[in-house]
Amino acid sequence: MLFTDFNLKNLPSSQTLLNYSNKFPKVDVEGVLLTLEFLSIAKEVNSAYGKHFSQKGLSEGKFTILMLLYRDVENPVSPSELAISANVTKATITGLIDGLSKDGFVRRSVHSKDRRKQTVLLTNKGIDVLEEILPDHYKKTAKLVSRLSEAERTVFVQLLRKMRDGISDFTSTEE
Repeated sequence: MLFTDFNLKNLPSSQTLLNYSNKFPKVDVEGVLLTLEFLSIAKEVNSAYGKHFSQKGLSEGKFTILMLLYRDVENPVSPSELAISANVTKATITGLIDGLSKDGFVRRSVHSKDRRKQTVLLTNKGIDVLEEILPDHYKKTAKLVSRLSEAERTVFVQLLRKMRDGISDFTSTEE
């Protein structure tokens, strides 16, 4: 919880962390610096995406739901399946679907085999909106890594995967 409210635009210097390492000798200063730099960039990217989506009249959550439904336009999906795929709570998915329904981007319908269940489908308006914004969205997304060579991109993906593997070490209760 040390960095919960930490302003990632104000990263500590190597010297600051070296000073901490005198007090906490097992601190991997370079590992901490690298992780903080990663978190700072991730925060900036997330903020840029938030602005990008809001310019399109969407939130990241709404965009995520639209994209999940767009993967297989012909097949309706239950709200609970969407919640699992989007990694959000059932309460959050209800709010997202309500907003998208109000905007006319999705519609709810009764499940074909079980009338007690609901499903969600993209409307033509939802499809049109996605097909209008996706070219620009993909162009901007690709620009994030446009300065990397093909070899650097390959290494970057490998490094990110290794970092993901380290998440279990971070969340582990063992020392």
